Amino acid sequence: MIPGMLVLLVMGAAASSFAIDSSEPISRPTLPLVQAMGEAYVAVASDESTVFYNPAGYAVITDPIFSIALLDITLNIDDSALDVYRALIEGEDLSDPENVNKYLNDTTISYGVTGPIYLGHVGNNFGFSFYNTARAMMDTTPGALQPTAEYIAFTDLAFTGGFGYRIVDHLYAGFNVKVILRLKSQLEGTAMEVIDTIE
Repeated sequence: MIPGMLVLLVMGAAASSFAIDSSEPISRPTLPLVQAMGEAYVAVASDESTVFYNPAGYAVITDPIFSIALLDITLNIDDSALDVYRALIEGEDLSDPENVNKYLNDTTISYGVTGPIYLGHVGNNFGFSFYNTARAMMDTTPGALQPTAEYIAFTDLAFTGGFGYRIVDHLYAGFNVKVILRLKSQLEGTAMEVIDTIE
């Protein structure tokens, strides 16, 4: 029974890995502590983030943790992107041809939001999280008359949940099931055309 289940799990994991496009963003919150550790977080994931990183941690958490709200915002902060953000804050019209050439000649703008939909629980050997994410990137390159742009956006509604248990002292195991509904939008054209379509 158990060997058959292991074969099914491995086959399922292999089949799902073939369907993943590595150029697309991962559907989960971007946690500052995880980023600071260079994603090396699995061994210490023993809080509400264990839902995303280590389901065996469900069995370690003895006091249940409930989460009912999350808002996580990410932005790229290279020089050209900072110039665009500064222009937007100052109220400049980026669809103006002069501003397009000034700010979007060779620029990458990438941003993401997790939430506000979020409901989660970990503890007592199980955990789950129901949430939404949105990620987008606009990449511009110089063109003959004006910059060209490619815009890609992803919107996710996702559920992650599973079970963890203690095998022996200091040895834990767990599993997660993930269901993600992803919508993808892609636009290409001149920077002005792409901006006008997004607006």
